[in-house]
Amino acid sequence: MRRRGRRVFGNVYAVIENAGQPNSDAGRDVMVWRHGRDDFKDHFTTRATWDHIRIRQQEVSWHQRVWLPQGVPRQAFIVWLTFKDRLSMGVRMRQWGITQGCMFCEERDESREHLSNRIGILR
Repeated sequence: MRRRGRRVFGNVYAVIENAGQPNSDAGRDVMVWRHGRDDFKDHFTTRATWDHIRIRQQEVSWHQRVWLPQGVPRQAFIVWLTFKDRLSMGVRMRQWGITQGCMFCEERDESREHLSNRIGILR
């Protein structure tokens, strides 16, 4: 990562060097914010920035169950992790060398399916 940063810095430095000296006859500098590929405006919005930098993908069928308008963000995040099967449960934690069973029934293999089917936590 550091080598890449130096290379990028070198490229940016070369562009600045080739830009030449500021010319007061050209008027004052103006700060602009990118709102689209070729769309620049004099104001900043987080939405425009997010839309510009994010990688768009197809909507999944369960998105409305997770991202509710009045939903609690912390809870929505946990539900999102559940749908993506990324919760730190027993099965996943064993891969990291951590042993932990189900805290509700003490079964060794705690998983998303175990919690939803056997215990009914995720219903």
